[in-house]
Amino acid sequence: MIVIADGTCMVRLLQVMLRFYHHESCGQCTPCREGMGWLHRIIDRIVAGEGMPEDVDRLYQVSKLNDGNTICGMGDAAGYATVGILNKFRNEFEYFIEHKRSLCDGNLESMPEIFINGQSIQAERDQTVMQAALAHGISIPYFCWHPALSIAGNCRICAVQVEGRSWVEIACNMPVSEGLRMLTDSEQVRAYRKELMQLVTLNHPVDCGICDKAGECTLQDYHYKYNGSPSVSREPKVRSTKFHPLSERIVLDNERCILCSRCVRFTREISKSNALGITQRGDTSLVRAAEDHPLDDDPYSDNVIDICPVGALLSRPFLYKARVWYLEPTPVRLPGLRPRLHDPDLASQVRVEAQRARPAAATSASSASRRSKIRR
Repeated sequence: MIVIADGTCMVRLLQVMLRFYHHESCGQCTPCREGMGWLHRIIDRIVAGEGMPEDVDRLYQVSKLNDGNTICGMGDAAGYATVGILNKFRNEFEYFIEHKRSLCDGNLESMPEIFINGQSIQAERDQTVMQAALAHGISIPYFCWHPALSIAGNCRICAVQVEGRSWVEIACNMPVSEGLRMLTDSEQVRAYRKELMQLVTLNHPVDCGICDKAGECTLQDYHYKYNGSPSVSREPKVRSTKFHPLSERIVLDNERCILCSRCVRFTREISKSNALGITQRGDTSLVRAAEDHPLDDDPYSDNVIDICPVGALLSRPFLYKARVWYLEPTPVRLPGLRPRLHDPDLASQVRVEAQRARPAAATSASSASRRSKIRR
């Protein structure tokens, strides 16, 4: 049984469900492999405001193709969910396609009032709790979340507590709603974050003294703020590959990697190179370059170094050359750096950092002490 709150947009709910089924399809049998992708693309187009009246019937037809024709129950489950929602809420889909918005949106000009730690906040209707909190100067920790990337929700450090509930939930994937009351620093939230940091650092190497990320490492900051205790584990750490070459300019330390998937999502959603992915399972999972999409071919690949919250992705030219607190940033604009990025204005905002102790290094384009960053 699935319990759905009043006011939930059934079109967007079906999008979330079909995204899950599409992701989980093993791809072994044709109806599920091709049908899941088809359903997912149709519902994405509807939500994007590009739906057509015949799309509702098309969702029915594709769902029926999976009915009893797949090896496992995955295809059947997706079909039952789709047909069931369409049978009950077809009018919502037709309204969404015609007006390019949901029946549940109501007055789009209204801004829901939510309360974070007792503070009243006027949030945007399509914001998450994370976005609303950060927009009003309220800090919530995060590793995997990034404003320019899709929501992964895998690090779980952004946990918050809804007043009156005995459990915590992640803020990055929680939509705001009128009257929502959240606690970001309750005793239960603090205890959860401390326990989670034990897991994040469980197999992480203690090599901050030689890590290029030291001084700007999110993991360091959060360990100090939310944990600060030695590991309670007495088991040996899981070892992994060190200095694995992803490209000619980027190396990967898998022992430092916390599998936030930022780098993977960047190559899929921003640079569109699909050059990175995650292989294997469990605590042996590894970020690796795709064999048929070399990371060297991605002109924006160096950005994954900066969006990595820890010191897992390292720049070969910069490796062991300078500490971040010795670098002086200078903003520059590169108007020609525009193709393929989702925001043309963003592409021209670049920050060059040069080592203060060696100002002459800033005059050389080949200087190992200089890094270019796309500001976010």
